[in-house]
Amino acid sequence: MRFEPARPALFSFLPVVLAVLCSALSPADSLAAGPKEFYLNSAGLELFGGANRISLSPGLNYGFFEWLQAGGSVGYQSVGFGDDSVNTLTVLAGPTFDLGGPYSNATFLFFGFAYRKGSGTVSDPTSDPGGTGLAFMVGRRVPLSSKFQYRPSVGIQLAGRTTLVVNALAVSYLF
Repeated sequence: MRFEPARPALFSFLPVVLAVLCSALSPADSLAAGPKEFYLNSAGLELFGGANRISLSPGLNYGFFEWLQAGGSVGYQSVGFGDDSVNTLTVLAGPTFDLGGPYSNATFLFFGFAYRKGSGTVSDPTSDPGGTGLAFMVGRRVPLSSKFQYRPSVGIQLAGRTTLVVNALAVSYLF
């Protein structure tokens, strides 16, 4: 007999939460397709549990409406926990909601799926960063030119261990 942990209740309500967000953010005059966005997050900080992280995470979003993008990113991190060090691959996928203003200077919310897989050994199993879960990020685009933006963000990843992530060095390109 094999014991399997129960799914968190949050996964059961995920479709309802996304439907409410979509209906609340869809005024009739904003149904035009938005631009595509390539972004690069770098040097994220991981602040829960005493970990430090150096990362590089390119991503791509496709604009369905002026307020809604969908896409994801693939990130490579070197995560240190005291004397332990692990290299991880993180995949994020889901919708990005743009709140007010054009893309180039909009505040954005990302809520989606997170998967993290590590290579290396960690002496304390509670420090293992690998696993699947959810991610929530909030950020703002600040125009640098007509196509390039500074794109800082902060959020929480619930993949493996809960981590607060700060992406202070991030840029995006709209096309």
